[in-house]
Amino acid sequence: MEQVVSTILTSAEPGQTRAGVIYRVTDQAGTVYASWTPAVYETARMYIGRPVLLTYDESQSADGRFTNRNLRLIEPADGQQAPLSPAQLPGPPGGIQEMIQQQLAPPAPPAPTVQPTQPLPQFTPPAPPPINYQNQKHPEEQQAIRRAVALQAAVNCIPALNKPVDPNFLIAIAEYFLEWLTTGEVSRRIEAPYVPEGQ
Repeated sequence: MEQVVSTILTSAEPGQTRAGVIYRVTDQAGTVYASWTPAVYETARMYIGRPVLLTYDESQSADGRFTNRNLRLIEPADGQQAPLSPAQLPGPPGGIQEMIQQQLAPPAPPAPTVQPTQPLPQFTPPAPPPINYQNQKHPEEQQAIRRAVALQAAVNCIPALNKPVDPNFLIAIAEYFLEWLTTGEVSRRIEAPYVPEGQ
């Protein structure tokens, strides 16, 4: 059903959709109207900040979540004509307009003259300091890193076991990895505790 509202436009912006370019017009209350017609968009741009009468119809979106306001017509609310866009302004006939633009253009600056000078000394930037990626860490920090890596390795092993895992067994795996990270070898074997299939 077609409706008419008196309002003041605050913005008009094009937007890209899958179906093409849509023109969104917003009024002072924040209500958004949309149109697929470029002429409606151009008219809206000319009336930004002025009182207008908007003719639109409302429809629900396909999923029912939104109300679409399809803008059909924009007219001045005060009965005045729309201001002319720059493309509609009359200009002088023929080549007079070009001649006026040339006369109003600032004069071109004179071409710079090049004076021979002595060659500049070669600048060689200093070599950057070497980057040390392996800064020494405090032994406690090293041990904390090893613990975190060991626990992450234990957690990463769980999917490969294809059965439920007891938390104590997970901790045992983490200690196993921690020993290997700290000493480079393992002195014991881990025995998996029996966990019934239903748990």
